[in-house]
Amino acid sequence: MHKDPLNYQPTADSNLEALGYTAELSRNRSTWQVVFMCFILASVPYGLSTTMSYSITGGGSVAMIWGWIIVSLIMLCVGSSLAEITSVFPTAGGVYYQTFALSPSWCRRSTAWICGWSYIAGNITITLAVNFATALFFVESLNVFENSSGNGIAENFQPYQEFLIFVVITLICHSMPAFGNRWLTHLEVSPRARGP
Repeated sequence: MHKDPLNYQPTADSNLEALGYTAELSRNRSTWQVVFMCFILASVPYGLSTTMSYSITGGGSVAMIWGWIIVSLIMLCVGSSLAEITSVFPTAGGVYYQTFALSPSWCRRSTAWICGWSYIAGNITITLAVNFATALFFVESLNVFENSSGNGIAENFQPYQEFLIFVVITLICHSMPAFGNRWLTHLEVSPRARGP
């Protein structure tokens, strides 16, 4: 079918075809869905609640403010460089394929292997850390409710009880994308961003 050059709007798949790649991922998320997913992945409340005590005791407000600014600038530099690399190699393989493409030919396979497994280990560690912080937050939230003696109802929880709460939270969080991926976009996006 002949495309009208004046009305033709390139799609992500056509851009990939122009670069010589075949589209392998289904792109079914809108811009707002991707934006909200990024906020979810950042896990800002849990990251702050679990690490703020170190900066308060180690350096105070000065270390927190300047540390935030300096680390944010470093993260912007890393994000900009990754965006540039991704624009050159826009493939489904992600960072390990980009590592393979950018490494010298004598060490391509080993650097891509190290990058891929480091990426997997990092994702698992971050996810479990957020779930563990959520479990601790949930236990402390239970202490808002008091028993007859005036103590929090979770004040005397044993470590195994906190671990069981962590396991339940982990199972719930991992069963949702495993069995309900098509409904995740409804959980990630606020009703206002969805529109009418």
